Amino acid sequence: MAAFAVLEALGEPGGALVSLLLCLAGFGFGVLARDNYLSTQVTNRERRILKEFPAIAELLALSVAAGESPVAALDRVVARSGGELSRDLAKVPRGSRSQSSAAPRSPTCCTPKRPTYARPAATSSSRPRPARKS
Repeated sequence: MAAFAVLEALGEPGGALVSLLLCLAGFGFGVLARDNYLSTQVTNRERRILKEFPAIAELLALSVAAGESPVAALDRVVARSGGELSRDLAKVPRGSRSQSSAAPRSPTCCTPKRPTYARPAATSSSRPRPARKS
C-alpha cells in the first residue's frame, strides 16, 4: 500500500492527497476489523466460561461438603476439568491459595490510617481557677 502511494505521488501532482486518504482509510478499516475480531473472541470466551461455571461450582461444593479443604477441592477440580474457567483457576498462584493466607491478619493491615491530632495539655492557663478564700 505504501509503495503504491509513493508511485502514485510521483506520477500525479494531486496523487499525494488521494494516496494519503487511501492510507488513512486502510488504517481505519484495519483498526475497526481488529476491534471487531477481538470483541468476538472475548464474547466467545465469556460464553465458554459461563457454560462451565455451574459444573465447576457444583464440583467445588461437593468436594467441600465431602470434607476436603477449599484449597484441596480447588486443586482437585482444576486437575479434573479442562475448560476455560479451570485453566484460569490453574493460573492462580499457589501461594495465594495456601492455607497460611487464611490466617487472621493483624488489625493494623486493614484499618484505614487516621490522622493523629495532638490534644492540648491541661495547664493552669487553660482553665481559670477559682479564687481561694483565706
